[in-house]
Amino acid sequence: MMISLKMTGSVGDKGKNSSVDIYLIKALLNVYARGACKKPLQMNNTFDADSLSLLNDFQKNVVRMGIPDGLVSSNQRTFKVLVSNLKNSFRLSSITSPTRGGLTWDSEGKEGGLFHSRILHVPSSKSGLTLGRGYDMKGKSSTRVQTELVKAGLSLFYAQKLSKGARLSGTNAERFIVENDLLDFQITAPVQLALFNIAYSYEESEVKRICNKGDTVKKYGTVDFNLIPKSVLELFVDLKYRGDYSPQTRSFLQEPLSKGDISNIKMLMNDRSKWAQVPVERFNMRSKFASLIPLGVTP
Repeated sequence: MMISLKMTGSVGDKGKNSSVDIYLIKALLNVYARGACKKPLQMNNTFDADSLSLLNDFQKNVVRMGIPDGLVSSNQRTFKVLVSNLKNSFRLSSITSPTRGGLTWDSEGKEGGLFHSRILHVPSSKSGLTLGRGYDMKGKSSTRVQTELVKAGLSLFYAQKLSKGARLSGTNAERFIVENDLLDFQITAPVQLALFNIAYSYEESEVKRICNKGDTVKKYGTVDFNLIPKSVLELFVDLKYRGDYSPQTRSFLQEPLSKGDISNIKMLMNDRSKWAQVPVERFNMRSKFASLIPLGVTP
């Protein structure tokens, strides 16, 4: 899972029942309820009789406790089975890769497993509410999020609901997922692909915009993407996608880009000291991708 599923105490008839823990356990119990065709709990910070009844039902039928104790504690069996039930609720789908942006697509998630991307997730403490292969809502208005989600094929109901998570990040984004009962929400593969194409097109346009800015051209020179391999643009879009195409990195990348100096770009992308803040897996994927860029000035 790509959000933190941790309790601070215990929840139940004799639990400490902090508000944060109650929301989490009710959200996890609702995953079970929907899978078992039972009535989901109302999402609030009260652990009431209905909550206790559903917990006892889960302990009896899934945890297989002879006598349910009506209590969930951090790292104890009931909590672990609730988390496992959530992971098992996701069904894998056949995935069609995009026609461009394969580096970013492969880096931004997987189908199934720890980095299953068709669910809501928050990749890091600096990330916002993220859906699919890197559609991060942190820097977007709620209106833009709703419009783009609908354009990608999501229903208006869910587009409106998810758009309320725009601008959030880190812990606040994670709490939005839990408190809005969205732990098991999952988009279809076609919606994920359409959403990626929307996000990728925007980031590609941003790279070109930055390259064409007057101050950038004055300092580093003009970039003509028609005269360099298309994979160079794909590499720079991936940098922009993760926030790694910044004034600091442009200080050593932009001039080789403007000169079409592919050999230098390859060397820089293979220099770990230049990318200490980048996760090692992402660095390795970029380095390998850069090594395969053809030399020369023809696309």
